Amino acid sequence: MYRTLRLLIILVATSLAAATAGTQDQAHTPPPQSAAPASIRFAVIGDQGTGEDKQYEVARQMVAEHDRVGYGFVLMLGDNLYGGNWPKRRQLIFDVPYKPLLDRGVRFYATLGNHDQKSANEQTTFAPFNMNGKSAYSFKPAGDLVEFFTYNSTPHSERADRSQLAWLDSALAASTAKWKIVFPHHPPFSPGSRHGDDKELVATLVPIFVKHGVQVVMTGTSTFRKAQAG
Repeated sequence: MYRTLRLLIILVATSLAAATAGTQDQAHTPPPQSAAPASIRFAVIGDQGTGEDKQYEVARQMVAEHDRVGYGFVLMLGDNLYGGNWPKRRQLIFDVPYKPLLDRGVRFYATLGNHDQKSANEQTTFAPFNMNGKSAYSFKPAGDLVEFFTYNSTPHSERADRSQLAWLDSALAASTAKWKIVFPHHPPFSPGSRHGDDKELVATLVPIFVKHGVQVVMTGTSTFRKAQAG
């Protein structure tokens, strides 16, 4: 899990830098306020855990990676809460493990997964998740270099509820960012034996991505495939 996290930070930062002029490193040489940075670094987590030791170990590795290269924010790809009871479990699964990063000013941007639906109101209004009361939103951390978009993919995937697609379509159309990155919980395509390709998302979501030139889609649902004999 840690290797995946580290790989995402490095590759995305390198890709964004390659797409723009210059090689300025935001972590060490901040650009003028009027100019977008040449690159950004960020971390990505999803289905991050239930407060067990493994989740805390990943959190410690995230701090170590912040010490090593620095990054400004973390994308949370959904299923932020397992087992229900958000008020009581929030401290165990978020406040404590990520306190060192929060204390350093690292921001977290969340999306909702299928396990988050019962606590959707609490999560969307939880200030450290930076959702501002919305399950569908976008943010631009680096001027016109990159814009991130997300929406609540559970009603879309599970009930073919397409009501949020109009917002996503218009938000992507209006974006002037060089890079457009979408981070819902459910993937349209998956090699997983449990969560395979989602026909509804392939038919309705992928065309929107193609139309608006979305370069990267990050999702949180498990894609592991069981080994087959022979």
